[in-house]
Amino acid sequence: LRQFQSMLDVSTEPHIWVLPLLKHLKELDHEPTQMELLKFLMIKDFNRRNHSCIPDIGKLDYDTRPRYWLWRLDYALWEKLILDDKAVFGYDELDADTIRMYEFHGNNRSIEHLHPQNENNNENWPRKDVDSFGNLAIISSGFNSQQNNLPVHVKFANLEVLLGNKNLQSIKLYFMYLKAKKTDAEWTITAKNEHAKEMIEILQESLDKVKSYKQQQPEGEEF
Repeated sequence: LRQFQSMLDVSTEPHIWVLPLLKHLKELDHEPTQMELLKFLMIKDFNRRNHSCIPDIGKLDYDTRPRYWLWRLDYALWEKLILDDKAVFGYDELDADTIRMYEFHGNNRSIEHLHPQNENNNENWPRKDVDSFGNLAIISSGFNSQQNNLPVHVKFANLEVLLGNKNLQSIKLYFMYLKAKKTDAEWTITAKNEHAKEMIEILQESLDKVKSYKQQQPEGEEF
């Protein structure tokens, strides 16, 4: 519950979810469980326009500033680890403890390109691939400034420092690092596309779970 609330806190204006939650609590005739409150918030978010259906991946590029979906994906990755264990991801060296300790922060509002926009020190990619969903993650403005247009191997070195401190900026960025086998040479357009497909599937799985919660609502009960 706390993680989903934190995700809403960074992605959504407070009046959109806090006021309905307070109203819901006032109307309840029993002490709600954490799971009941989580389902309420998930369904409330799901019911928002454009939050129940993932846009076509071509509409999740840098130009559309897909901050909400990057935040929602980080929650979906955290949720999947907690519910299904790390083996489900297929990465033997995945640091589950670091993901469990991940926290959403209000300053994580800057969209990072792993393969940088300025390609002077990197292999040239077509612009559509540089700006595509698979190459993006949401991090703090400060860390984004530090990353700037550095080569991928330097960005990975900076990420390794954060991993050592158990202080992830983005779970998605960590999975990009794992997909690239922790080396810049493996962060290719093919790897980027495969990563994007995997991430969309996990995000869809999380939304489908909320859809099932919604379908289980008692008839006539609206969140």
